Amino acid sequence: NIYTTLQYLHDLLIPLNDDIKQTKELKQIIAQICEYWWINEEKNAENYLPQLLPYLLLLTLNSKVNDVDIKRLYILRDALLLFDFNDLSIETLKSLLLRCF
Repeated sequence: NIYTTLQYLHDLLIPLNDDIKQTKELKQIIAQICEYWWINEEKNAENYLPQLLPYLLLLTLNSKVNDVDIKRLYILRDALLLFDFNDLSIETLKSLLLRCF
């Protein structure tokens, strides 16, 4: 089923080792699929945000950031409203957001 497959891919987004050849390209493709799902308001789109948002934040915090990555993150800004910022499980996300300032 496509939802299960996308969830597996989403769950690999952060843990995939960047030292492996072509991992960065694979991560970009996975992220783009998750973004597409959110932008097009597909079913279960919110399930593909917990790894996607930190991934995009990490891209934008990189010294080699480009405008495209910042725009990608900006498009998903409304997704931040879905997170419970009192929940300890999103400490990493909160930390990344604070680093943006």
